[in-house]
Amino acid sequence: MGMLGRLPDILARVIVFAALSVAMAADSSLNLPHYTAYVTEGDAFAERRESGIELLNGSPTLLWGGRLLDSGPLQIQLNMAAESGGQPLELKIKGPGVSKEWEVNPSRPPRLDTLVKAPGWHRITLAPKNRKTMTSCGVVKGITLTGQAAVGAQFNTKERLNAASVHIGWPLKRGEQVNWFYNEVKALEDPIHTFYMACGFRRGYFGMQVNSPTERRIIFSVWDSGEEAVDREKVSDDDKVILLGKGEGVTAHGFGNEGTGGHSHLKTMWKTGDRQRFLLKGTVRGDKTRYTGWWFSNEEKSWRLIASFLAPKTKGIALNGLHSFSENFWGTTGHLLRSAEFGPVWVMGKEGVWRNLPVGRFTHDGTGGKDRFDYDLTARGERLMLQHGGFVGSSPLIGTLLKVKEDRNRPQIDLDALTRQESELTGPG
Repeated sequence: MGMLGRLPDILARVIVFAALSVAMAADSSLNLPHYTAYVTEGDAFAERRESGIELLNGSPTLLWGGRLLDSGPLQIQLNMAAESGGQPLELKIKGPGVSKEWEVNPSRPPRLDTLVKAPGWHRITLAPKNRKTMTSCGVVKGITLTGQAAVGAQFNTKERLNAASVHIGWPLKRGEQVNWFYNEVKALEDPIHTFYMACGFRRGYFGMQVNSPTERRIIFSVWDSGEEAVDREKVSDDDKVILLGKGEGVTAHGFGNEGTGGHSHLKTMWKTGDRQRFLLKGTVRGDKTRYTGWWFSNEEKSWRLIASFLAPKTKGIALNGLHSFSENFWGTTGHLLRSAEFGPVWVMGKEGVWRNLPVGRFTHDGTGGKDRFDYDLTARGERLMLQHGGFVGSSPLIGTLLKVKEDRNRPQIDLDALTRQESELTGPG
């Protein structure tokens, strides 16, 4: 039989295969276990167990957030432990394509059907219907999403609940030597467990952190050389960073567990919405480099020296690998939006002339692009706004380059005065 004779049979098989593919897509299933949920209110009233999260009639709300890439029918199945009681729960889904809520009996949770009219970021919440008593509502094992709208859905399915860490690289000219690195950061959101890092380089980082509702820090750290990642006691003296001096009120010590090195921090309640200014200097001393960091106090209207470290085995390089980043360093707040404006960025070499860096390169950590997609990088005049968390964002690809408006206002800083201050504290050179 020739090809023409077999054509009806081939077309029939193609039609059947397409129908099966559509059916499989419609039956697409995504399981979101209890450990992927955030407890967004009243953590004291939600007991986390290996088998699930017990909700009590009080204030706790469980939250799952993610992006639906398709529209169409969506089914939500609440999965409860067998011993769950009958106190009612309230389940809601809200996003650009749907807004609906149901009252659910946890002892016999039904399949909940809805229609998603548009793709986008969606939030699913589960909470006790009655918040005035402490009666158990049962143990939540998770939820399952099925239907056309669940096809390819981007929700985190792992136990790690931190938002993805996001970075801006500041490209230099080939062979460019940098001794001074200036950057500004304006925090637009300030949830706890946030580190907005302004001046990053190959050997360290310098930025501002939200530790608690009552504590904030300016942090400057420099890594040792060598391969030890955990225990600084195992690092040889030849590989250790040396603290040369620290500013008034600054705490300094060694650190481990993220590489090892020298750490310094100043506790100060820097203000969200204010521009925080950071200045980093690198001075080569043979095969070592001295790194010194200053932060500008808006209240005192002066530069405060944070610390100065001497790092070994820097290969005669002052500052390279310049970057900034935003990090959510504790997972319980990974659902909250973090955003800050970075820049303008300026650098100076031995020639003594400031040069503006108007281009930033976007990257993210391993969580981004696999487990979390809620991040963005956008231009705002002479600055780049970096954001992550909050279940929003356009998810730019790694390597995306973004140019901002070139800044023509060079930093007005008395570098000679700062160098004298540095010398008085650490010695010349």
